[in-house]
Amino acid sequence: MPDNGMANLAGVLHAAGHDVLVLDYGTVGMMRRLFPRSVATALRAARGSAPDLRVLDRELELHAEREVARLGEELCNLVQSYQPDFVGFKLWHGDGCSGSVALARSLRRCFPGLFIIGGGPQVTFAIKPVIEHSGCYEPLDDGTFDVLVQSEGEDLMPALAEVAVGRASLAGVPNTLYREDGRIRIAPVEHVRSLDSLPPPLYDTDVYPSMGGDSKLHLITLDESRGCPYNCSFCIQPLITGHDLRLRSARRVVDEMERCVRSYHVGVFRFAGSATPGRLLDEIATEILARGLQVRYSAFGRGNNARPDAFSRARQSGLEALFFGVESGSQRILDEVMNKGVRISKVRETLKAALGAGIFTVASIIAPAPRETSATWQETLELLADVRPDAVLVSPPGPVAGTAWYREGERFGIRIGEGFQEALLSFKFRMLLPADQWQYPEYWVDGKDTRTIAEETMAALRQIEELGLLTRVSDDMLLMARYCHLTPREFRDQTQRWLCTGNWEAVAALVAEMNGAIREAARAAVAALDDGATALPSVA
Repeated sequence: MPDNGMANLAGVLHAAGHDVLVLDYGTVGMMRRLFPRSVATALRAARGSAPDLRVLDRELELHAEREVARLGEELCNLVQSYQPDFVGFKLWHGDGCSGSVALARSLRRCFPGLFIIGGGPQVTFAIKPVIEHSGCYEPLDDGTFDVLVQSEGEDLMPALAEVAVGRASLAGVPNTLYREDGRIRIAPVEHVRSLDSLPPPLYDTDVYPSMGGDSKLHLITLDESRGCPYNCSFCIQPLITGHDLRLRSARRVVDEMERCVRSYHVGVFRFAGSATPGRLLDEIATEILARGLQVRYSAFGRGNNARPDAFSRARQSGLEALFFGVESGSQRILDEVMNKGVRISKVRETLKAALGAGIFTVASIIAPAPRETSATWQETLELLADVRPDAVLVSPPGPVAGTAWYREGERFGIRIGEGFQEALLSFKFRMLLPADQWQYPEYWVDGKDTRTIAEETMAALRQIEELGLLTRVSDDMLLMARYCHLTPREFRDQTQRWLCTGNWEAVAALVAEMNGAIREAARAAVAALDDGATALPSVA
């Protein structure tokens, strides 16, 4: 999927008169580079042997390091040709952080005077806490990055462009972290006040080359809202987008949908907001139907702000799936541990209403929850057995700096290990290995170490599957499955197998098939708009 954050920044910079190039390496071609045929063949022959998988995992990691070094050389050549005023890197989990830092260091060696920016979620919930605790962060201390950006970046990107060319200083630029006078300065956080004021994101191939052809899946994440007014004890979302809920108008949301359908032949979307109000969702659905716009989309829902009475209209407008953070079926856990601010009865009512409207309904659970008992877990199983959502996601409990679970760990039975934040920065998902063999940052929940927590999470998954419920399928996966004539379970199993065995050929064929169906549906949608038709085409 394309990176909507980078496309948003490209739109802002372009509107300010700057030329922009987005290099998105999350492509089918990059998968091919990271899984050479020799390693992929060995992976496919391993057949689940844990000792062999550990060896192959290490071999794959070493190969990736060599490939990132080659990529750094290619990037230096491109910068030499393009001569940009600055380069920005998105810092994300695992390889999405370490790989970006490695590429930035390659650029710094080749271009000592180049202005280099690092931004993204990792700055907010992992790097900033390290700086606040220790006063240092090596890639900032050694000059790899000139500045880091936390939270949202659209409003300050034009100012950073002025800094890059020497027409302004970093002083007074919000959301920045930079070294000055021997210490790291952390500027106050400000958020974009009006989402309607932002220029549209850019996915044009001259700006975002990997959107050409079938390098990426053409499913666009779209900002319909930002911020979360709730105070869930575990959630990082307010750390990134703030507590003030900011809404785009339904008209502007649907304007962007229609622009993507007409300009990019993409009519499938996932809403980015983590707390989309039911009122806004209903207004968007009403606007879509009024225009006769043929789209498919998914969104997040909450039991206490949804509009079950409007679910049928939303489904008619193209809403395929809703993701609900249920977390637990125990009212005590929701109140005392999660601070969800919702009644189980309301959750049950809302999920059943979504299912009744024909919306693919995903329930997300945290297991084992802090302060979990056999009785509270049984309550969760009973809720799931009663509601029978279309899919269930299960996540382990994880403390993140800035959340109540981290700040007040003792109250929740959580203990943070020494060097936890530093370990979180380097943590990588080991997709070849069982979850209980990953090297987690050290923490304990109710006295259980990370290995035990992982084992209990896997056990919870098995118990939910024994109820006859589908697990490990998200709302965006459902959207993808709709465009390749697979059931959600088939899509999950096939893609997981292909990704874990480096079968890039199969992934490439699947992406091409999905993109072909998405383009065909979008062309039909344009024709329907021009003809005044309103019926939604079937892609199932």
